[in-house]
Amino acid sequence: MRKVGSRRFQLNPGQFPCKVSSGPKGFRVSEPVSKIKKASPTLVYLFAGDDCAKDVADAVTKKAIETGTPLSSDFIDEASATELANYKGVVGNAFFDAYRKIIWVQMDGAGFAIWSAFYRGGRFVAATHPPEGDGRCNVYAGDPGNQALYTAEYYYNNGPLKSVCSLQRMAAHVILTGSTFNASVRGLGMIVGKSNEFTWVPQEKIQALTDQSRRIHTGIDNYFNNPDSILQAD
Repeated sequence: MRKVGSRRFQLNPGQFPCKVSSGPKGFRVSEPVSKIKKASPTLVYLFAGDDCAKDVADAVTKKAIETGTPLSSDFIDEASATELANYKGVVGNAFFDAYRKIIWVQMDGAGFAIWSAFYRGGRFVAATHPPEGDGRCNVYAGDPGNQALYTAEYYYNNGPLKSVCSLQRMAAHVILTGSTFNASVRGLGMIVGKSNEFTWVPQEKIQALTDQSRRIHTGIDNYFNNPDSILQAD
């Protein structure tokens, strides 16, 4: 979910929801490791969709790093158009329109710059996502029908900005809940951004977050599948 130094940031991706958020102290990204990449200590990105989205995301990021160019709408539009043309040339008639979205988070001074590119009308359209006045910022990529997004939206947008620890729990539960309703949602990986670099959340922490989420689902399952025993207990 999100947190950023004196700001916060979060993200969840894939056929899973991808979300980026910001606030005071750190940046974080959550979703299957295969769809989230740490391109450099100061740049991370994720994609939702097929190999086309992956190739475009990789190409835009590689060009930004090789040229030392900060991301911008013009840069993303130009670099994505070039790679999209290359991809179409390779796959030919096998190309088809589909849901594709990419999110980048780049360290920018004491904060983060958040960019996205959404495929529509035959091209990727870039957009920037500045935080709101209170430091919140949400960007999604992935299945918009994932019921787990309600959890993130409600708890992120209500109440004070969350700590990195709270955002990790929230993001993990969103992704893992998504896997309950959508078999294609699987895996969990997280990146946290604080100070001057992004770092992967260690596997032990991922396992602990997974276990916490499972306990929540066990309680929900018992509540709905064994209502009589719960009422008797009351």
